[in-house]
Order: sequence, then C-alpha cells, then structure tokens
Amino acid sequence: MIEVPQEYQGRYVREEHYRRYNVHATTLNSWEFNLFNVFTVSSDYYDQTLAPAQKIYQLWGSIFLSGGGMDRKITIIVVLLFISVALVGAFWGDILERANPSPPRLLYVELSEGITPGPEDDGTYYVQGNLLSNCTVAFTYLMPEPGRVEVYELDAATYKALTGNGTGKTCSDELIEGTLKVQFDQKLESLSIQVWNGKLSEDGANVYFRLLGTWQFFDNLSAVYVAPSPEKDYKLVTIQELKEMIKENGVHPLG
Repeated sequence: MIEVPQEYQGRYVREEHYRRYNVHATTLNSWEFNLFNVFTVSSDYYDQTLAPAQKIYQLWGSIFLSGGGMDRKITIIVVLLFISVALVGAFWGDILERANPSPPRLLYVELSEGITPGPEDDGTYYVQGNLLSNCTVAFTYLMPEPGRVEVYELDAATYKALTGNGTGKTCSDELIEGTLKVQFDQKLESLSIQVWNGKLSEDGANVYFRLLGTWQFFDNLSAVYVAPSPEKDYKLVTIQELKEMIKENGVHPLG
C-alpha cells in the first residue's frame, strides 16, 4: 500500500491515480501536487474521458514531476523547438511557392497543316481552323508578356533570307486549315494568341505581316476568336529586326 500524505487525502485523490501515473506521493511538492491534482479526478471520469489522453498526461508528468528539475524541462523545450524549426524548414519551399507562385513558362509551340487532335492537358492550348497560308513553310514566335503569345508565319522567301536555306513551294497565298499547339508548364487563367502571316517584299529588305486573328482562352476553355481591327491588322518588319526576333526562339519548320 502506498502511503498518501494526510493533507493530500481528498475526494479527488485516490491511490489508483498514483499507480496509473507511476508517481510516488512522497515525491510531490506543493505546486507539483496541485498540477497533478488537476489530472487526477474521479475514476469514472478518467475511464470515460481521460483514458484516451493518458499518454499526454504521462508526457506532462515526465516533464514536470520526474527528476532532473529545470535542466530537464529546458532540454525538452529545446528539442521541441528544434523539431518545430525542422518541420517548418522542410515545408518552407512549398510555403513560399504558394505565397509567390512562379510565372508560367512557355515550353514550345507547334504549327502544322490540317486539323490534328491532341490531349487537352492543363497548360496545353490548341488553335484550329483557317489560320495557315499555303505559302507558309516555317514560323517563329514570341511571348512579349505573360499570357500573350505571337506566332509569325514565314514564306519560303523569308525563310531563305533568314537561314540561307531554300525550299521550293508552289502556292497561291490562300488560307488553309492548320493546327497551332501552345504548351505551357502550367494552366493559365487567361491566354491571348495572335497569328501573323508574313510575306517578303520584292526588294528583300522587309517582311509584311498581316494579322489573321486573335484567339482568347479563359481557364483552358475553348478559344474565342477575335477578328483583327482594320487599323491594326498589319506590321512591317525589316529583315534585320526579324533576325533579332528569331534569336530568342529560333525558326521552326511546319510540323
């Protein structure tokens, strides 16, 4: 039988509570006993409510009631702080990524003749229809700002002026069906794609581009076609300017 001090024998303190927590009554000082008394209520209440939290009480008991005094408590606090810092560090990259998401990155652009179906994954956008001249042999593209892509179709004469490679192609400068695929590394809230058709001038110094249209996307849904304005449906670019343009993404033949 464990002796319980007379002054601690109350209706909330019973010998079985000392046995359950493995704490000897003679090791308790006044403030420790008061803390312990909070967790030692009636047996029925313990069995119904406190039993699931027994390990938590034992942890508190080990911190406040076992040997080692203040040094032990400080050691445990330091260990808990270290674990907290380690957990925060492990997820710090994800926290920063969510707070400051990286801008979408354009992976590649493909342009081909005909209607070519493909998977509609997040970050993949298709423009299909009469968006390709039958004189086009290659293209280049730019992304002047996030969420906006400009595609420039190049005829055989322009392609030769830029690369020195000639390609014979009989054409009538008519629009034919084509498929434009634009791939980003993530889904965009909105995207604007402009398609320009280019033709080299007779003197070979300039390229005349005509805007075929603008396609607007919102949340990866189907494209909305916007017809070009007559006042803004053309631009004149010198060969030297075009050579500077293609330094970023190069010249790509039709797929």
